Amino acid sequence: MSRWQDNDDRAGDDAPDYSGLTDWSRAEGDARLGMELADCSHGPRTRPDLLRAVALLRAAIELVPTDAAWHVALASALEALGETPAAVDAYRAAFDLDTADLHTGLALAHTLHRSSRHREALAVLAQLHDTDPTFEPAYCLKIAVLTELQRFPLAEETYYLARLHEDDCPRCDLAMARALLVQNQPHRARSLLSRLAETAPSDDAELLLAQACLACGDFDLAANHFLSRLHDEPDNPHLWIHLGTAQQLASRHHDAGASFQRAVELDPDLAPAHAALARFLLCRNQAAPALAAASDALRADPTLAGLHLLIARAALDARIPAVARHHLRRELQVLSDADPAALLELALLLDRARRPTLALRVLRRLVDAAPQSVGAWQNLAVLCFRLRRFDDGLAASYTALRLHPHHPDVLHNLALAHARRSDLPAATGYARLATAAAPPTDPEPRRLLTRLRLAGLKSRLSQLIQKPSLPTSDISSISPPPT
Repeated sequence: MSRWQDNDDRAGDDAPDYSGLTDWSRAEGDARLGMELADCSHGPRTRPDLLRAVALLRAAIELVPTDAAWHVALASALEALGETPAAVDAYRAAFDLDTADLHTGLALAHTLHRSSRHREALAVLAQLHDTDPTFEPAYCLKIAVLTELQRFPLAEETYYLARLHEDDCPRCDLAMARALLVQNQPHRARSLLSRLAETAPSDDAELLLAQACLACGDFDLAANHFLSRLHDEPDNPHLWIHLGTAQQLASRHHDAGASFQRAVELDPDLAPAHAALARFLLCRNQAAPALAAASDALRADPTLAGLHLLIARAALDARIPAVARHHLRRELQVLSDADPAALLELALLLDRARRPTLALRVLRRLVDAAPQSVGAWQNLAVLCFRLRRFDDGLAASYTALRLHPHHPDVLHNLALAHARRSDLPAATGYARLATAAAPPTDPEPRRLLTRLRLAGLKSRLSQLIQKPSLPTSDISSISPPPT
């Protein structure tokens, strides 16, 4: 008996542990069900199904964390739920388990790109290139990522490198067309998209072609392309907004107003539709309805960029300065220095609202954000002159002049500033340069030069007058930078 007991004890010591196999079986069952719930190939996935899929897959991964396919399914479900950071983590875990899986790496890069983590996406794409330089889909995404990073020459180089591996790729053509549009090269984008519309027509290609026509100034053709898309998607409010924009630029104002109104009717909670209608009404000098539409846009989405500026502009046109100042203060708190155009508009509106000190502060932010912008320095100089800060104004003008030595507005303002400081020789010299640089249709520099010469003559003739008779013209008002 003791021997049998010894054998039983030894068998117990050497027997395999079946608890792990039980855990594996349970994990595999949970993962299989979770993957079925997360699979979109059999129809749309409901939110309850996706939540259950996430719970099952997380439970399975906790027991067996080494199956990359489970991580991929979890990432797909999380992305469908809008939980992008968690989806990125799941894709990254799957890719770390199998770095040779090009499609998982591409999905990770796509998710990083969609969440504006472009440099991380670029790093993943570099890994894919090291694994397989001929994997052409990675080139399509790399063009888009480089465009977001404003590395345009490298984006174009990537486009031509991709052609070494695949002669024609509609995805690459679309990505390259978007890059050209961002670079303000609409004619090249239009040529590329026109060829693509013939060889591989798609909704995205036609929409981009319409935007390229719009940027090229062919507004009627752009409107026709948008109308063509609306035949397939008549209830798409974004297409109605695009159509309205093209019609407005083509001076078809009645049609444009109807298109913007249609967008609002299709989706009353769509802030861009209300904002587009407000901008159209402002252009038609209908300040009160524009203010109402802009306020509707703010109620629909308080985070939409530029809404406070839009409301302020409408309120100033409607002669309600208190409302304008309130929204300008709000915009001052949230506006980023990464948007120079919005900074300039904010400064202009603050100046209109009689808040020049705040406008000056914004213009200083603008020149820090865009130090190579002649318009930024010019507007800063003008406001400094108007606030009698002549030293600051002259310094800003000289900076603008270094960037653009023959800018007629800068030279004109320098002439006026030196005249105000009773420096007639310098004022006359700058006025002469401004006259030479200005177009023949602009008579102001010539008039200023004539008045300065008369003032100098009067100074020489009358020694009893200590200060010369200076021109009465004021320094030019703040204006947007020249196009």
